[in-house]
Amino acid sequence: MDTDLRLGQKFLLSTAAILGYMAVWALILLPPALLLSGDAQVIVLAVCGALIFLLYLPWFFWSTNHIWQFKGSGQPISFENLKKEILAINTFDSAVMVTEKNPRHLVVTWKYVDATWFEVFRKAGMTSTYFLHIKFNPEKNAVYLVDRTKTIKWHKGPLGFAKSFSLFSGILMNKLAIGKAWGIRENFSIGKLYDYKFSPEEIKNPVMNTILRSGWNLRFALV
Repeated sequence: MDTDLRLGQKFLLSTAAILGYMAVWALILLPPALLLSGDAQVIVLAVCGALIFLLYLPWFFWSTNHIWQFKGSGQPISFENLKKEILAINTFDSAVMVTEKNPRHLVVTWKYVDATWFEVFRKAGMTSTYFLHIKFNPEKNAVYLVDRTKTIKWHKGPLGFAKSFSLFSGILMNKLAIGKAWGIRENFSIGKLYDYKFSPEEIKNPVMNTILRSGWNLRFALV
């Protein structure tokens, strides 16, 4: 199936999930709104309103986890080899680096701590930096991706930057691309500075496609 069509269907399903949630609660609220009056109506509607608020995030997490998933192609490679493939980013002369939070959790981001690159980022006007969290589930040959961004301020000094609070943690779906043209070695090994726009998809798409063509299933997560 065409990639744009698949992504379009997932956006439609996400929208339908939200609208469906609202429609179900509208049907639940309709009888008390029509049949009750006075304090009883106020109490019932208040309780339902609280439930709508409390249950929305669990519903959103569940629906997102099931809708935004992609099946890997071919026989899955080993966990060790997939992890090695992603860690290979650190061997390339590129603006991207990988850190290991724990054996099953990697983080890919821009080399904002590298003196060779942070001047480039500063001059490019970068105001936030992107972190792609990669969480492995070797037992299921599955990977969960979480998008995070943090504000960043540039200044003179030994470090040259200061990070601020987290702006976003969840899923960034803009400009996703799935295909043979995208991959870690295809996109990071060249190290062409003039090709970078320093946008999230320049990190996410190569990593995502490398995971999928390694036979591992992929899901987007919110945390």
